[in-house]
Amino acid sequence: MKRVLLLGVIFIASIGHIMGQKHEPWDIFFTPKAGAAYTGFSSLNCEYKPGFVGGTGIEVFFSPHFSFETALTFSMEGANKVDNDLNQRDSNYNLNYINMDYLFKWYIGNHMNIFTGLHMGRLVWAKANGVDISDELNKGAITIPAGIGIDIGRLAISAQFNYSFPKIAKSDRAKQILKDASLMGGFVTIGYKIQVF
Repeated sequence: MKRVLLLGVIFIASIGHIMGQKHEPWDIFFTPKAGAAYTGFSSLNCEYKPGFVGGTGIEVFFSPHFSFETALTFSMEGANKVDNDLNQRDSNYNLNYINMDYLFKWYIGNHMNIFTGLHMGRLVWAKANGVDISDELNKGAITIPAGIGIDIGRLAISAQFNYSFPKIAKSDRAKQILKDASLMGGFVTIGYKIQVF
């Protein structure tokens, strides 16, 4: 399995090398993007929850190999079958966030990049087993993300891992159930880069 994944990465990288374009300082790209989230709660027994992520980003190049991107996205996150010690009933959590990303990217060649920066999320809606729990949880989420991306022509594919620093629970009841759990998970998106300048 590892060999298959390695061969897949090499294949994608070689396609990107053939189709990648050289970036110039002050090139600016507008990138609508969409993809999948796969999130869960740290320190709790749970199943990771698949969800949707989508939005748009603006990327500015300072040199052929360094750029800065800011992105606004909506994400559907949470966890399934979370252990609940209070009533012995597993719970499914659905959390929706509006996010801002501030990412510094280092391009290896013309197509592949690694990135980090700051990810800030604002909780806009939350339910556990269909019951609204928005007031029970912390509204903000702050993360230092880590990720890798590849450009294939105008397509921008990226994979990002987030681990939120603030704990999820805010109210005393939520702390009894969720304890010190934080939101964590991965995001994979595909975008279409439109050069503005």
